Amino acid sequence: MRALRGIRERLGATLGWTWTHRHHVLFGGSLFFLTLLMAWWTLFLKESVDRERADSQQILQLRIENYASVLGHQLVPPQPDVLDSEKNISLLACPDPPDPFTVQLSPHHPTWCLTPSELSISSMDRQYRLRNAMVFGEGALSFLLILVTGLMLYRLLDAEKRASQELQEIWSRVTHEIKTPITGIKALLQTLEKQELSPDELRPLLKLGMREVERQEKLAENLLIGQRLARGFYQLQTSRLELVAFLRNYLEHQVIRIPREQVSSNVGGFETLLVQADPNALRVILDNLVENSVKYSDKKLLLQVFIEELDGAVMIHLKDNGPGFEPSQSRKVFDAYKRLSAELPKGKQGTGMGLHISRRLAVEMGGELTAESAGVGFGATFTLTLRVARSDPGGSSDKEKK
Repeated sequence: MRALRGIRERLGATLGWTWTHRHHVLFGGSLFFLTLLMAWWTLFLKESVDRERADSQQILQLRIENYASVLGHQLVPPQPDVLDSEKNISLLACPDPPDPFTVQLSPHHPTWCLTPSELSISSMDRQYRLRNAMVFGEGALSFLLILVTGLMLYRLLDAEKRASQELQEIWSRVTHEIKTPITGIKALLQTLEKQELSPDELRPLLKLGMREVERQEKLAENLLIGQRLARGFYQLQTSRLELVAFLRNYLEHQVIRIPREQVSSNVGGFETLLVQADPNALRVILDNLVENSVKYSDKKLLLQVFIEELDGAVMIHLKDNGPGFEPSQSRKVFDAYKRLSAELPKGKQGTGMGLHISRRLAVEMGGELTAESAGVGFGATFTLTLRVARSDPGGSSDKEKK
């Protein structure tokens, strides 16, 4: 009874898996039967070519026998030009020993024979080889196409499996990122509800609440921008932007996340520098870079911001003293949803979206975002490259829709 139950459970699990993956099973089964059909069809064509050659040889042999019978019953000896109109048959003296393809002119001229001409034999052999090459070539091409289709199916299944795992991973990270600020805000509200606090006690709590709300807002913004970028609906409105004034104003408002003593900026000598950029996209990029530095710095964060101008481009460097990464990972840090938990500091998961979105926005503005690090423990430097704005009046109203 137990064995029967086990068989029933395995059968149910198999049927359930088959139904869940019915499209893949149907596709795989179709490829399998298509392979069998192509194998049968190739063998059938090969047999047809062999049969056609045998039939051609048999017809030629019957014609030779017919001519031999007619000429053999004539009393006049055959002349060399008697078969000038028949290019596939030759008249010659009977060989010794006799050839299996030759036919004697019996009964009156047994020393003369008819045989297939070299031209007819070579023509039949050439046609046979060409037909065989065609059959085997078509069969090989068909099997190659089936093999490529099978490999594509395998890659599709593998990509679908990885996409499912990545989707589960990103949902886990997003849920964690959403839940953490909500938990902090809830605890803050519960504290405010249960007890009266002095202004000095209330101020750090409100600052903490603002930080959590801001974190939640930036997560929602990244999710929205990521979805719009993926669908091609995100619009950029680039214009001439005073970069130094923008950076100073931006850093002034980062006090909630980073105390002033932890940020140093060197933008002297670039007071009149104009770049072509979308202010909102530039703010999102800087937010993600700063958030990345704040989140993954286990020690006291030190953030350096400085500008460099080179060959018609402006580079904004953000250097931190965080954990850094291996130099070979400088491109991987921008991959969407690919950062595994083992690669991140304990308890600091992230969604893996911020840097990916930032790089996409930089490229959409005609710039670039790169990362470099001397190794784990040596911090990281992110470089945002933007175009210098044109000096002519037309450059002040440039707009790009992406």
